[in-house]
Amino acid sequence: MGSPIEFKTGNADHAEITESAEKRNILSMILRVFPYFRVISVLLFFISCFAPLIANAQTGVITGRVVSEDGGGLANMPVNLSSVGSNRREASNYYSDHVTTDKTGNFKFVGLEPRLYSINVSPINGYVTFPVPASEGRDRRNYRIGDYITFTLVKGGVITGRVTTSTGETMIGVAVFALMVRDFEGNPVRMVSVGRQRLTDDRGVYRYHGLTPGTYVIYTRGKTSGSPISAYDGYAPTYHPSSPRETAVQIRVTSGVETTGVDIRYRGERGYTVSGAAICPAPTLPNGWTTVLLYNVSTGLQAGSGGVGLADGPNPFTIFGVPDGEYEIFIRGGRPNPDDYLLASRRITVRGADVGGIELRLEPPATVSGKIVVEVSPNVCGSEHKSLFEDLTVLARREAPGPPALSQLWPTQYASWVNDKGEFTIKSLDPSRYFIIARSQDENWYAKSITGPASLDTEDSVRPVTAIDVGSNGAVLKSGDRMTGLVVTIANGAASLQGRLAPENEGSRLPARMTVHLVPAEPASADDVLRYAEMVAGKDSAFEFKNLAPGKYWLVARAAPDNAPTDRFPTPAARDANERVKLRREAMAAKNEIELQPCGRLKDYVLRANR
Repeated sequence: MGSPIEFKTGNADHAEITESAEKRNILSMILRVFPYFRVISVLLFFISCFAPLIANAQTGVITGRVVSEDGGGLANMPVNLSSVGSNRREASNYYSDHVTTDKTGNFKFVGLEPRLYSINVSPINGYVTFPVPASEGRDRRNYRIGDYITFTLVKGGVITGRVTTSTGETMIGVAVFALMVRDFEGNPVRMVSVGRQRLTDDRGVYRYHGLTPGTYVIYTRGKTSGSPISAYDGYAPTYHPSSPRETAVQIRVTSGVETTGVDIRYRGERGYTVSGAAICPAPTLPNGWTTVLLYNVSTGLQAGSGGVGLADGPNPFTIFGVPDGEYEIFIRGGRPNPDDYLLASRRITVRGADVGGIELRLEPPATVSGKIVVEVSPNVCGSEHKSLFEDLTVLARREAPGPPALSQLWPTQYASWVNDKGEFTIKSLDPSRYFIIARSQDENWYAKSITGPASLDTEDSVRPVTAIDVGSNGAVLKSGDRMTGLVVTIANGAASLQGRLAPENEGSRLPARMTVHLVPAEPASADDVLRYAEMVAGKDSAFEFKNLAPGKYWLVARAAPDNAPTDRFPTPAARDANERVKLRREAMAAKNEIELQPCGRLKDYVLRANR
């Protein structure tokens, strides 16, 4: 039999019962709080999993990769970032950074504020940016926090040759330039750009590597600023093989291919001097310097340059080796405020003699400032974007400046970022007529109206209440003008259209370059320029429009002129009242009508065209 159970009494028994009760109480308390332990454990698990994502959101990260044409990562490539619209480097709003790719080609920017950024790669070791069609590469894309970007590079081409005198003697230490005249598609390039110079070695040999695919002319000036002292100072340029610019032989450059034997036999034609003085208003930089540039009006080529001071009063300059021709002489320099540029240009003619006594009076640029007004329709596209202003860029795009060859002298457009109050200022505008463009990376928004004051602000004038339609008519600005009070109204509910061109008749072919136009079909919108849109069809005749106001449209396609520039923005046809009437007549006759609903995303549209 088992031992009998014994119950004890007295003090010992009481202590034992008390201890048991305490244990039961502790156990009961643990059971009561156990669900909370489970919740805490789950929270700790999620925090450990998502901590990196939370950190990235707090620090603002943009990542990406730089790869070669075969998809392999490229190491040690410099990648540059800068805030959009504040490229004048104001301390209050400008931000820039640069990193290099790791061994697998990856890069990362951290600590970024929520705004738009421009990012590009500075290729090295003979690589260049993968060329894209002009219709696709004209608008530089901007990026925001959280984006992942892939940049593709290709091996640049090589041109090499030898420079000799007219008698065959080696020319040592002379500067040679490669100038792109057509892009890789064969389209003419009118951008005025000299590029980096190469000096001939002791054999008279030069070598250009890392050239972007395209067509080039090669020339030598004998000597330029920064090159060694040369016996050929003051001579006019000679192009390969031994020609003036008009008869220069063009060299086709392809990726990774070296073209040899591009020799230059120097013509030895002495040019003329162009001299004068730059007159700068105070305050200026006491020891500041800039460059005075000379461009041929007919070819757009730089014909010479020289240093010039920016001190108060006359600042002399001289340009050597200028051949006969008509030229634009141009100066652009900064004052103590880097946004307060000074501008001057003048047309001159050189005919068989030196040209002196040129006076260039530098003047301040114009500015445009204003604010964004947001017009929101509730529950449209889910457009309640907390950071709307960071997606916006306001642009001032100038009309064509006259001779296309001189397009580089005056930038096509100027940008400004929008602060958190919806305010913007566009600075450093050259004298011209400008059209204001509001662009959003959020496809749900479109520009509804752009209005400005009827007159410009001056120190002793009051701006009238009357406003002008800047969106349709643009604004003419002169040196020193300050246009304030510009109002840009944006609305949500924007639509988009994506499609492609196809020949109207089977078996026929479309012109190589076609421009697709969107024309508002409503009579009330006939003169609302903001409702018009156009773009050059890209690869496979594809086109895409975004940020469109809802409504009815006609579509019409036109053949782009063979000499249409690909390196700058053409003036939209709708900007001209007479051209707008023609465009509407063509579009109405074509009878390609669509209706875009608020937030509509029309895709795979086929536009039949016959010219």
